[in-house]
Amino acid sequence: MKYLRAILFLTLCCLPALAAGTNDVVSPGAATPPAAGQLSLWQMAIVVLVPAIIAGVKLLLPRLPRWVLPLLAPLIGVALDQLGRMTLGTDSNGWLAMVLGGAGTGLREIGDQLKKIKPAP
Repeated sequence: MKYLRAILFLTLCCLPALAAGTNDVVSPGAATPPAAGQLSLWQMAIVVLVPAIIAGVKLLLPRLPRWVLPLLAPLIGVALDQLGRMTLGTDSNGWLAMVLGGAGTGLREIGDQLKKIKPAP
């Protein structure tokens, strides 16, 4: 139950980012935003950073139920997107960040499946 409360709390913290959609304001000196339909370098990094953060969470909280980790991935993606918006001045899209966080979970699963492949004798 306490994990469910933590997930609910994180979701409520991310709601303003999802409601905001994109951040149309570009601060002076910030890099030119990518063209429509093109991911920024920070957004591509979200896909790689989410599995690393989840691995860290697994080490810090070994008793955390396994079903919680895929639910945390989109929330971590939104949090990283907001971190990029605040520090790097990148455009923010909460829904895209949720999808990229989920894609990070898929990337981790692909890695797990590749580890199971046995080399041919």
